[in-house]
Amino acid sequence: MDAEARHHQPSPSPHGNGGGLPACTAQPKRLSRLVFPGVLDMLSKRADRRAYPVLVGGLAFLATLSMSVPVVPLLSASVLLNARRWRTIALCAAVGSGTAALVLYVAFHHLGWVQLLEYFPELTRSAKWARIARLAEDYGLVALLAIAASPLPQTPALVVVALAKFSRLAVFAAIFSGKLAKYGLAAWLAARAHDSLQGEMEQLVSEKMPHGRRHDTA
Repeated sequence: MDAEARHHQPSPSPHGNGGGLPACTAQPKRLSRLVFPGVLDMLSKRADRRAYPVLVGGLAFLATLSMSVPVVPLLSASVLLNARRWRTIALCAAVGSGTAALVLYVAFHHLGWVQLLEYFPELTRSAKWARIARLAEDYGLVALLAIAASPLPQTPALVVVALAKFSRLAVFAAIFSGKLAKYGLAAWLAARAHDSLQGEMEQLVSEKMPHGRRHDTA
């Protein structure tokens, strides 16, 4: 029985980590699939710069504006590269993502319901989106804050809130507060895991982008 178990164990890593780090390596590998390799390479080269948190905030703005790229994996990878600034990174990410959400709110506000349904058919076809929309309709900004702090998609809530014509400042405050809570927790967890995962993140970056100038000769 013991021989069979040893037979199925993974072979030691060529980097000398051995087979005892599957729990540590799984998370950064999942992050690498969610964060573009080029973005990881850019972050790793600028992690020690003063404006690094602002860069993360800008990327969070673009990710939220795309409505398709999750911010939490990006935030976690950013904190793993500079754990001592996790608070500032989380704050800048919340500001960037909250600002992008406000831009979407203003855009949705100027679109009619028919146009919004054309852009987002999930509002009527997806049971999850319909439930989120009902929550936003019933509880307004309170629901928006709770959804921003949760893993739930915020787009259906933004659509409903935009049609209800809330104050832009109130909408931003609700989104920012929710995102600050969510990103603050994610950044704190990433900072605590920094010691065991930073080496794996740097290894992933070097494997994805082994030489910065290689792309020019391809």
